[in-house]
Amino acid sequence: MFKGNLTDVLTEIAKQLSFDPAQLNQFAQQAPHAETRPDGNPWPSGTGSVNEKRILYAITRAKNPILSLDIGTRWGAMALQIAEGNKASASPPGRVISVDNEKTIHGSKQPVGKFIPKNMGVEF
Repeated sequence: MFKGNLTDVLTEIAKQLSFDPAQLNQFAQQAPHAETRPDGNPWPSGTGSVNEKRILYAITRAKNPILSLDIGTRWGAMALQIAEGNKASASPPGRVISVDNEKTIHGSKQPVGKFIPKNMGVEF
């Protein structure tokens, strides 16, 4: 587990993955939906911190994976960070597959991945 502020954490990650720390920090600040959902409302609790979302977006954008697997979709916050990082880094963007053992969130009528826009190409 990394400790420190976002810049320190990204610098350490960049060292470990042989990325440019300045570029990784820049990508993290550009994460489009780290703070709010695509509809502009705040993410529900349990969707990861803003910095966790920024880190995932930045790594995905820098690494440009062909295929990513998100396990435990729930609201879709982390799958969306992966999809947005892919979309920003490549043409065509890498594939994102997101799986969950439920079809709805906590037995509600809310579908898993509810906040992932259809045009992001996340497969469930």
